[in-house]
Amino acid sequence: MGQYSSSPGSIYPALDRLANRGLLTAEFDPKQNMRRRKTFALTSLGEHTLHCWLAEAVTLEEIQSDIRTSLLRFSFMGGNRTTNQVIAYLESFREHLKTYLADLQARRKTFREMTALYAYLAMDNGVRAIRSHIRWVESTRNELLKRDK
Repeated sequence: MGQYSSSPGSIYPALDRLANRGLLTAEFDPKQNMRRRKTFALTSLGEHTLHCWLAEAVTLEEIQSDIRTSLLRFSFMGGNRTTNQVIAYLESFREHLKTYLADLQARRKTFREMTALYAYLAMDNGVRAIRSHIRWVESTRNELLKRDK
């Protein structure tokens, strides 16, 4: 998937790349007189690819390398996955986050014992960030369960 950026200088080239791969159709809006606006739509292959990507399990490696990919996948799940599938994704996400948290906490402790203050403080930031993600996953899961009743 690559990295996500919301700037027009990133989005339109990315959309063009997806169109070149046959995942999107791209056409200019004939109603626009002044500045021609390009509109995009998923092809059958694009829909299939999206659904396959949404069905991928979150992994520890993905969280460690770029957690934004896991969050971006979640953001596309509405209307594309059942609530039960989303809940299962979130539960897996939470378990991987807890595993990563335990690893970061162990590393942080090592740095503390080595009196490597700045390394310790950097690791502390990571620990706090992962704890925040865990809280978000838990509250999001609970919100979805409430709405599904």
